[in-house]
Amino acid sequence: MYVLSGRQPATSYLGPGLWQESVSGGYQRQVTRVGAVSFDVGYLRSDAAKATDSYRATYYDCVYTYALNHGLRGTYTYRGYIGGSGGSRIDRNLVMFSLDWTPGRTLSFIR
Repeated sequence: MYVLSGRQPATSYLGPGLWQESVSGGYQRQVTRVGAVSFDVGYLRSDAAKATDSYRATYYDCVYTYALNHGLRGTYTYRGYIGGSGGSRIDRNLVMFSLDWTPGRTLSFIR
């Protein structure tokens, strides 16, 4: 389980903001011998010099990861995003599957 919060000068790609504030939290639990599920949610706000240029976003995801043989790991992810700036609103949903491989040992030819 985790909870994070932060405040920093705003970044230029979010518009003419003065401060960027964020808060997020999550929970992960192993549900089977080889699988784990995690839930995350976060909120980001960038205050601007003008109220119409402020940026606000809420994001959330649910992830199921499971181990396969030979260093392979599969991951199903659902991610949602609700946000906007300057009066416009953006809603996005994304479903992904990924396959990762981590070798069990590193080969070295140096003795």
